[in-house]
Amino acid sequence: MAGALFISWVGCASFASGVSAESLVGAIRWDNWRLDSTAGDSLADGAYPNRIPYFAWRRPDGALGFPGDMRNVLEADVHYARAAGIDYFIFGYYLDSGSWGRDANNARALDRAYRAYLALPDRAGVKFALSFNYSFPPQDAPLVSAVISEASRNPDHVRATDGSIPVFFFTPNLAVWVKGLGGEDGAKWVLDDIRRRVREGAGNRLYTVALVFGINAAGPMAQRLGFDAVSTYANGLGGGGRAVPYGACAAGARTFWTAGKRLSIGFLPTVTLGWDYRPLLRDPKEAPRRDPNPSWCEPASDQQWAEQIKAAVDAADSNPRNDRFRSIVLYAWNEFSEGGWIAPTVGEGTRRLEVIRRALGRHRPAARLELSWPRRSPDDVLTADWPCPPDQRIEADKTIAAPTVSDLPMSGDWRIRVCKE
Repeated sequence: MAGALFISWVGCASFASGVSAESLVGAIRWDNWRLDSTAGDSLADGAYPNRIPYFAWRRPDGALGFPGDMRNVLEADVHYARAAGIDYFIFGYYLDSGSWGRDANNARALDRAYRAYLALPDRAGVKFALSFNYSFPPQDAPLVSAVISEASRNPDHVRATDGSIPVFFFTPNLAVWVKGLGGEDGAKWVLDDIRRRVREGAGNRLYTVALVFGINAAGPMAQRLGFDAVSTYANGLGGGGRAVPYGACAAGARTFWTAGKRLSIGFLPTVTLGWDYRPLLRDPKEAPRRDPNPSWCEPASDQQWAEQIKAAVDAADSNPRNDRFRSIVLYAWNEFSEGGWIAPTVGEGTRRLEVIRRALGRHRPAARLELSWPRRSPDDVLTADWPCPPDQRIEADKTIAAPTVSDLPMSGDWRIRVCKE
């Protein structure tokens, strides 16, 4: 039944086994797009149609829902990513230990999209890595190690050239992250302990990447702690309430790259496709954590994005300290409300996928695939029929009865779209 209801992928050449000679391309994910989350409230009224994700669904009560953790969405995601030339997703991972009073149930909910990805029978060659998005106390090191060990046994985990396992640690304030581990000596001990546990438990070496802000201070600290490489989640802006031309935002990111390249460890350049979190200020849960008067990057042209992507690849390729793991990071697959996204949207369609594909010079479509989603009203301008990936056309559309699958609670008819190269 899964083959009939979800995406099938047949007849296309798979990615080459092992690591490509060219830089790998990873895409950061933020998977709080769920029917039981309020994360989509800032987009639900349609004030930002270009940001509404392709999987938006009209609830029975008339509200707009965002079931981004469903299996049919993850199946679509891997094919969209493949068509753009993206090699792996960087899933934000949230420990469910409940340390420091955190909600373990919420952590597990945030990880549902990752679990849905792992459950796919075919990931279309799009691999994965984990980013530990919560800081954690030393006593959580065994749990961190167990999660990494489990992930590293999966054949679709991305690997460095020497076979080691890249693992990201999101440390927006590295000094605070280190303090939670007992200072620099404590942080070094914990990182070494995690490496030892994974090596003993799964037989895999680690390649650790710190995602930092403030490269001039955090970069040398990450180096002292023994990280193998540094990168960043996104190149954001501060306050001031100003619209900054994308060219200036791109230049600021390249300044960050220059500082990163001066380190004696690896560096993964991040391409920030956009930065404008003003919609989040409409969310009463998110607004208190944000500067109420932010500056933002103006929208980029296709050419500006392409130039930034090519420059990032050149920066990664030309860095001799990237011999173990050459990769760039794209911000982000699904940061729709924060301003950077790659996945198709109701307002833009597959524009960003196409820009990335052309910038990378990659051609990786499936020969044939099926997309499936709950049927929508053709008059609903805030939802859309799911588009075929770049370089594919619609072969056929049909309607089926609602699937009886536990992780797909939507009722009513479903649409099936067959896409063909």
